[in-house]
Amino acid sequence: MKKIGLKHINFLTDSFSIWQHTNGHSIDRIHGYALDDGARGLLVALKFKDYEKAEIYLNFIKKAVGDEKIINFHDFQKKPLNKPWSEDALGEAYWALSVAINASYQSNLAQSIIQSMILKVRNFKSVRGRAYAVLGASLMDLDLASSLINSLKANYLNNITNEWKWIEDELSYANAIIPLSFLCAAEALKQPTLEDLGLEMLDFLNDISKEQSCPIVIGNKGWFPKHGRKAIFDQQPIDAAFQVLANLKAYKQTNNKKYLKEAKMYFSWFWGNNIIQQSLIDKRHESCRDGFSKVGVGLNCGAESTICYLLAQEEIWPYLTDEEKNV
Repeated sequence: MKKIGLKHINFLTDSFSIWQHTNGHSIDRIHGYALDDGARGLLVALKFKDYEKAEIYLNFIKKAVGDEKIINFHDFQKKPLNKPWSEDALGEAYWALSVAINASYQSNLAQSIIQSMILKVRNFKSVRGRAYAVLGASLMDLDLASSLINSLKANYLNNITNEWKWIEDELSYANAIIPLSFLCAAEALKQPTLEDLGLEMLDFLNDISKEQSCPIVIGNKGWFPKHGRKAIFDQQPIDAAFQVLANLKAYKQTNNKKYLKEAKMYFSWFWGNNIIQQSLIDKRHESCRDGFSKVGVGLNCGAESTICYLLAQEEIWPYLTDEEKNV
């Protein structure tokens, strides 16, 4: 295991934003640029204090959400694509902008972008859109955090059973961001009940996302319906990364070492502790593959996979022992 940096992110980033996908280690320009990648790019650039990249991503977010019309995608010619916008992507943008303000990075610009989108954020219906927004609102707008997390809490309490401790009738994509939002809101709003619910949800997710000491995150070839079977393939980095973040947050708030153990286990998924026993990390290029299927690791080393890995790496690295780092 070796800590990686921004080499691949630098490769993917131009003066406009960050390209979505690659074919191996060549940029696959046909897919253009996405708002959620720009938002996550801003998060990782701020984490690494790379303010040149942060400025690129911030300006891209402004182009995508600065007017009344939200632009989820730009094509390879940097032209907006006329497609429905996503609350999830806008929620990630709100989260990233809030982190920028909290870090005193271009706060006036970030705040002005938020003002152009805040009415939409307040009326989010998407579960993940609200969860992403809670992560940001917990840093800077406690009234909004309270409103959104209470709506999520109502959804959760109305949906759970003794056997199904989840907010929806299906586990799908980026699941751990939801319990993470409860934990962040609990801390910001000083409401222990929210922490209890977040931990209950996280424990359920952890339990069904592993077999013994091997993490098996939910596959996108069928997901995991409430009354169905969990899909094993294809597994994606965003799921493992967010389980690292959620479990680390749980550990910091509870000091329960089981959550640190879980965080380390889901981080090891990237390095070969998975059901195909292959690493997704290319140490030379400092990139992360976009997941694996039955036939092996994917060729795409896109923005989402590498950024999500880096967010997880930067959070967990101080908690790894020297022995764990040298595996």
